[in-house]
Amino acid sequence: MPICAIDSHVHMLEAPFNESLYASKYALINLLQFRPHVLDYFEYFKYVYFIRKTNPLIHAVEKFIMLAIADKIKNSSQLSLTDSMLAANIKYSVVHPVYPYVTSEEVYKICDFKAFFPFSSPPVDKPDCLLQAEKDLSKGCLGIKIHPLLQGLDLDSRIYKELVSLAAARNVPVVTHFGGTPAMFGIKNGLGHLDARKIRELALHNKKARLIVAHCGLWQNEEVLEQIKDLDSVYIDTSFQSPAFIKKAVSVIGSGRILLGSDFPVGNQKLCRQNVIASKLTDSQTEDILFKNALEVMDFKKAKNNYYSHLANNIR
Repeated sequence: MPICAIDSHVHMLEAPFNESLYASKYALINLLQFRPHVLDYFEYFKYVYFIRKTNPLIHAVEKFIMLAIADKIKNSSQLSLTDSMLAANIKYSVVHPVYPYVTSEEVYKICDFKAFFPFSSPPVDKPDCLLQAEKDLSKGCLGIKIHPLLQGLDLDSRIYKELVSLAAARNVPVVTHFGGTPAMFGIKNGLGHLDARKIRELALHNKKARLIVAHCGLWQNEEVLEQIKDLDSVYIDTSFQSPAFIKKAVSVIGSGRILLGSDFPVGNQKLCRQNVIASKLTDSQTEDILFKNALEVMDFKKAKNNYYSHLANNIR
């Protein structure tokens, strides 16, 4: 199916993996001579057979995944993303900052509003968080990104609820990471696995807000579907989900609430697109996921207009 798609979830700057663990990662992989490569194993969704939140070894497994993918994050450049988009027939990529490790300003500077479009990740620990989010949206950011695990906040935090209300007022979506624990990122912040019921609580805080659950919760995907199935304003993206699960998600929440996402460079854009097609959906359902829903949820035209207006104001 030769359809240009929209990837709603990519990264282009170094992510916050613990530098001291890189050497351990290489030693571990070389020592074990693990084949297939751990990352390939992860990307091809074979983790579903052994990763569950109830697995007593879950934290060790998550740490092992972190070790396996850490180096892939380090050199995620505009050129590598461009090459990936061409190979995967992706027209637009939505680039996510993750405060405090990657700021909105850093991402904004490398987005051209032609192929790369930014989200805002405002400083959730600062008193001017909402003001900064407003400024980012006025400059053309398509929505707001929150990341409970990396930001050390649970989903029921007051600032997240305030950001959801702001997003509703500005008619832009909020994307939240969901799935895994801080161990995946080599950090300790007191949070364990997030509670999928709090997705529901956050969504119901402002029913006009559109909330996108990144990765559909990874290996907590069944929990996520159960909590959001009757919430029309809550969406998921497909990053790290198999064709079989994508098909199941369509049967539970419909194709109109699912967006293509890869989590590039950790995820593979071409593979994620292929998995939507391999889900054996109708043409209409496939188009919903590949691009129509993204065009509905994110206002790319307004973002471009805001961007050029911002440039013009600065020139004056």
